[in-house]
Parts: sequence; structure tokens; C-alpha cells
Amino acid sequence: MKPSSEPDMQSSWSTWASFIRQHRLEGLVTWLLESAGPLNVIGAQALIFGAPLLQPALNPVQIESITRLLEDPSEGRDFISFLKEKGSA
Repeated sequence: MKPSSEPDMQSSWSTWASFIRQHRLEGLVTWLLESAGPLNVIGAQALIFGAPLLQPALNPVQIESITRLLEDPSEGRDFISFLKEKGSA
């Protein structure tokens, strides 16, 4: 997969954060990202494998973004910080 640009990533994060806050899932998403650890990689692989089934709901860029977020622990931590920061603003 080719890496996306930083503005695209931040745009996706803003959209996801809005959805997560709207449905009051901040605690659950934060907990899952922090505690799943190595299972995040398995989740990312499941997304890649299931991408054709998910494409009606998610476009390929969104799937790639979520996959990258799950595969890279530092990106997961950055998203958690972004979610908490935007939630308190």
C-alpha cells in the first residue's frame, strides 16, 4: 500500500473523530486501540482481506487509512491523542 499524505490522514481523522464523538464511542475506541496491542495487526489484515466486502461502506482510501492506523502503534497513539484533544476542545 502506498502511504497517504499527512493532510489526507488528518482529514480522515477529523471525520472519524466526529463520528466517534457523535456516537459517544471515545472510551471504547481508545480502550480498543490501547489494549488490543498485537491484535491490531490481525484486525488490519482482516480489513485488507475483507476490503471487497467493505467497499460499499468504506472507500479504498478509508480502508487503507484504518489499516495503517492499526498496523502502526505510533499512529494509533497519535490518533488517540488527536481524539482526546479534539474531544476536549
